[in-house]
Order: sequence, then C-alpha cells, then structure tokens
Amino acid sequence: MTELERNHLDEGKQAYNEGDYETAVEAFRQAREVWRQVGDKYAEADALMSEGLAHLRMKRYKEAEAALREALDIFSQIEAPEGQATAMGNLGTLLYKLGRYDEAVEFLDQAAILFAEIGEQRREVESLQMLSRIFLRKRDWLNALLVYDRLLQKIPPRELKPSQKLLRFLNKIFFRIVGVQAG
Repeated sequence: MTELERNHLDEGKQAYNEGDYETAVEAFRQAREVWRQVGDKYAEADALMSEGLAHLRMKRYKEAEAALREALDIFSQIEAPEGQATAMGNLGTLLYKLGRYDEAVEFLDQAAILFAEIGEQRREVESLQMLSRIFLRKRDWLNALLVYDRLLQKIPPRELKPSQKLLRFLNKIFFRIVGVQAG
C-alpha cells in the first residue's frame, strides 16, 4: 500500500469513526480512485463499500445502494467470496431499511450461504438474524421460524442459552407436527 493510499484510507476511517461522513465519503472516493489506478480491484471494491456505508449513515440511500451494488459487482468479478458476502449483507440491511423486503431476503440469504462456505460463522449468524427479522416483519411466521432454527443450529449446543434450547426443542416438535423438514 502506498503512502497516498494509506493516507486516504486512514482519513476515511477516522472521519467515519468521528461521524464526519461527508469527509469519509470523499476520502474513500479518493482511495478508490488511487486503487483503481494501481489495479487493486479488491481494495477498490472495499473503498466503494466503505463509501456506501458512509452514505447509509447520512441516509443517502440511493447513493449507498449504488456504491454497494458496484462493490458487489467488483467482488463478484474477482471472485472474492468474503467481499461478496459482506456487500450482500450490507445491501440486504439497506434494502430492509427501505422496506424492500423481498430483495433484502435474497441478498441476506446469499450472504449467509457464502459466509457459511468460507467459515465465517459469526457473520453467517448475523445474516440469519436479519433474515429472520425480515420474515417476522412480513408476518411470514413459518419462514421466520425456519430461519431462526437454521441460526440456532449454527450455535454449539453447549453455548445455547436455556431459552434457545427450549425454542430449539419446541421447533422440532412443531416442525414434526406440521410436516416441515427443517434445515
């Protein structure tokens, strides 16, 4: 990483952490341009994603969505599954905030699958939590239960809280009664 790249990245992160999202957006744009010029596609997409998150903080949803989708496109082109999953998760969260639940479901489900494939269990669980929340919001109770059950299966049994163990047990009974095959 060159000094110029490091300066833009550090400036963007510092501004973001201080809540100065306008400065963060500009710094991430500059970093993105430098990385584009040197041919580092991963870093370019990462800067775009950071820019998108700063736009999200400022409630500039159109700009946030455009930056996150472009980051996802680049991560997909270079076959970077962790970047893809992160961009999908961020897009899913944004679309949820915008009330575009069906689109959000698609992105979050794909993010959870990719996180599982690369062994990022914590982030997989976070994606599943958001996915379950969306199904609850849509009043799609069965899918909310199925996704939450999928989430509970990711937690080692000894780490489950008593309420989670009870829910897991009740889910098994319910799924058997209604004839649904749980994950």
